[in-house]
Order: sequence, then C-alpha cells, then structure tokens
Amino acid sequence: MYIFLYMCYINVCALCKRERTERVVPPSAMNRLNLSANNLTAESGKHLAEMMAHSYHMEHLDLSLNIGFGDDGVNALCNGLVSNESLMSLRLGSCKLGNGCCELLGEVLSRHSNLASLELRLNNQITGEGMALLCKGMEHNSHLIDLNLEGLNKLGQPGAFALRTGLIAHVTTTLGRINFLTNFLAAYDCAPIPDSNSDFDNHEKIELPQDIIRFLIEWVGYSCVRLLSIKNCYPNMRDDGIDDLVTCQSILRRQHQHELQILW
Repeated sequence: MYIFLYMCYINVCALCKRERTERVVPPSAMNRLNLSANNLTAESGKHLAEMMAHSYHMEHLDLSLNIGFGDDGVNALCNGLVSNESLMSLRLGSCKLGNGCCELLGEVLSRHSNLASLELRLNNQITGEGMALLCKGMEHNSHLIDLNLEGLNKLGQPGAFALRTGLIAHVTTTLGRINFLTNFLAAYDCAPIPDSNSDFDNHEKIELPQDIIRFLIEWVGYSCVRLLSIKNCYPNMRDDGIDDLVTCQSILRRQHQHELQILW
C-alpha cells in the first residue's frame, strides 16, 4: 500500500498510533510512507522511532522537505532504526540537517541489515567532519547501493577523503563477505545423512548449483554501493577533493573490479 501524504498536514502522532495498533492484530501491511513537506518536528521523530522499532513491513520512508525535523528529529528516529530490519530506503533531503545527526546515521548504516538507499541531499550544513562520522558506519555496511549527497557543498577535501576511505572499506568488507559465503556454500556437503547401514566415508557429495548459490547470496542482501550522487558538491572540477573521489573510483575498478558510478 502506498500512502501519499504530500502537503497534507496530518497528525503524525495519530498515524504512528494507528500503525502500532494495526501491528498487533493483524500485522500492518503498510510498506511505504511519504511524509514529505508535512511540517514534521523533532518531536515527530520520537513517534516515528517507536513505530519503526516495531515495524516488520515498512520498506520506504520519505521525510524530505521537513525543515523543522533537523538533527534532533533524525537522532530520535535513529534510536528506532537500529532495531529495525525492514527499511530499505530512507529519504531525508532538505531537512535542515547538520553534523549533529551524522554519528547516529553512521551507526544505523553499520548495523542495519537491509538499508540500501540513503538520501541526504540539500542538507548543506553537513561538512567534512559530519561526513567522516557517517563514513565510519559505512565502512561496516554491506547493503548500501545508492547514496545521494547532492548539494552538500561544504564537504570539501575532508569530506571527499572520508568518502574515499569509507567507500573502499565498504566494498572490501562486502566483497569479503560475499566471497566467504560463496566459498562456504560451494564447499557445503548437502548429501543426505547416511543411515546406520551406509558407509559414511563413501557417500557421494552433492554440490550446490551456482544459480542456487547466487540466489542465496542475493537473499542475504550483500551489495556494494553502485551510485554516488554528489551534484553541486564540487561545482568546479578543480575543487579540493575531486582527486580523492576519482582515485576512489579507480581503486575500486582496478583492485576490486567494482564499478562505482559518480554523478557529478
């Protein structure tokens, strides 16, 4: 069910209460929630956190264009997201965010098992210091696919270096986990357990087909970032930090055979 609430001034507390009520009997099937441009405040973040901590279906949450939400709202929300496992997409564009929310957002990235898309566009109070906190969490993430940082024009060289370090660590960690799981499944002996009259040492080993192995890896959800959007972050291609991002892209391609698309 897709709930589109754009520019409709609703009581978010009542909505969260409804979600908690429906979760009990029967579980709510709501998987998309669009609260963009709804004058949400930091207090709303507490109610959303409570809802997300107990939601087993919510996959897409759009809170963009809520300038009153701010760092306090995101920090409150993160307290619920660290125990959530269903969310796949989180949009926080134009929420007047700064460095104060980046540490907890990084913690969510490091611990969340399904978050694949994060949008922080047009929160231009986030600087290189905040990006460094965010990227510490990304280093331990193995699920992120799309990172949108458009319009964060105060990242500078420190922000680019943090992205370079975080992205390389993220890809290295993720590919390591994929390789480990692939090797484990390829070596897994899935032959039936012999009965008491069979020869245990001579039973035939049955290897898992490669398509089954790929399916299981996809089911686990391991993935490397494929798209980094930094439009208007470095409007001049000679800006400090461009070299770090180009080098990052090159290292990922040469050393890890991973293609990272960067939207400048």
